[in-house]
Amino acid sequence: MVPSPDFEAQARPESLARRLTAQLGRHALWDSLLICVPPVLALLAAVIVLAEADWLSQSVAIAMALFAIGLTVLAVTLRYRPRIPKLALAARMIDERAGAKDHFLTLATIDQAQCPESLLSRLRRETDEFAGRVELKHDFPYQPERSAFWSIGTSLIAALLVYFLLPVVEPMLNPISAPKQLRDLAEKMAQAPRLKELSQQLKALAAKLNDPKVQPEEKQAAVQELEKKNHRAAKARTRER
Repeated sequence: MVPSPDFEAQARPESLARRLTAQLGRHALWDSLLICVPPVLALLAAVIVLAEADWLSQSVAIAMALFAIGLTVLAVTLRYRPRIPKLALAARMIDERAGAKDHFLTLATIDQAQCPESLLSRLRRETDEFAGRVELKHDFPYQPERSAFWSIGTSLIAALLVYFLLPVVEPMLNPISAPKQLRDLAEKMAQAPRLKELSQQLKALAAKLNDPKVQPEEKQAAVQELEKKNHRAAKARTRER
């Protein structure tokens, strides 16, 4: 069986440098992803938490998420492309690993169309003797950059801080207003039949307190009137007992 031209091209020693170039390019892509993606994931998590807490509207949250994703794609592309190694650099790395004394570098950079076939065959034969000394996955394994670990760690800490601290900080920054407290209390009291009347009075008072057209004196008078009614009702219940 005659080997195909593609198989012969892959079996040539100069293909080792091309395969290492592709492998190192994948390493650069992984580094770029590990460095750029975690901060964006932390930002997206923060946007979700803030949106659920009504600090951000849905449209703003979606816009921020799309902007962050687009920025990540751009950052990964700008960081990844310059770090794809040149063929000559990959060939030099193989020469150093195999002790080939620039055989791979020469074979990778020589103009094969202008090189005599006898000289090219001899160079390939000599280079092929060194190719067996190199195993790409073993000799050039993927090792994440230190900055990748920093990116993952700091992004995780930031996401956890937002998740756990927001419920603590939110009441301090956005305290519940008196009308809302009254409405919440009225909703709970409405579940008890004997407190429905008082629940309705609290709802009416909350509406008046939340009305900007009502003067502060009227609001204060409404609060005092409700207090007097509750005091008289409490006295009446005491006499009945």
